[in-house]
Amino acid sequence: MSRLRIITLACGALLAVAVGGCAQRTGTPTGLATIEQPTRTATVDYWVTQPGVAQAQSADFDRLWQASVDTCREFDYPIDRTDYRLGVLTTKPRVSPQFFEQWRRELCSMHDQVQSSLQTVRRSFRFEFTRNAGGRYVVVPKVVIEQLALEQRRITAVSEYRAAFLPPTDNTPNQTNGVAAPPIKYWYAIGRDELLEKRLAEDIRDRVAHASAIADSK
Repeated sequence: MSRLRIITLACGALLAVAVGGCAQRTGTPTGLATIEQPTRTATVDYWVTQPGVAQAQSADFDRLWQASVDTCREFDYPIDRTDYRLGVLTTKPRVSPQFFEQWRRELCSMHDQVQSSLQTVRRSFRFEFTRNAGGRYVVVPKVVIEQLALEQRRITAVSEYRAAFLPPTDNTPNQTNGVAAPPIKYWYAIGRDELLEKRLAEDIRDRVAHASAIADSK
């Protein structure tokens, strides 16, 4: 079999995995935010209001909170917001790893690996704390996936190739027919990573159990 045929088959397999993964990921639309999906589903707020798929519990709120903070640090996601009163802990978004960044743990499937290698996507964590009817504290992790969108530019001459990926100059109009021009680069939400949410909940449960075992042994 020739080398060209091997490369062609490999590329076809990667595309098949990517397409198949998109079809199997429930509740995660793909495509351009302004064409193939409603504007409301392209926001982070829309996805964080959807119910969670995993949780961790503890009778000690501080222990559950600290376990969530330690989990963020374990995955190397910087803390962004800590609101004890509302019970909300969030991280800053982080660009998902490429295929060669094997030391990072947030990609849980082959589809996620292919997606982050072929596209520029990022993830952010959100932990919501509540108290159930039994008096125990519950944390529900939510992971939102966002994709980077870049403005397409029309190139009509060879001399414009070099400026294709440069920011607009002062001569670029900010409005077109009285309508504000869209941003050159922006992020839009494409769904939730439910597999990673389950992994985060499991990690928190393990940390809570370990902390409880240490406290009981004293």
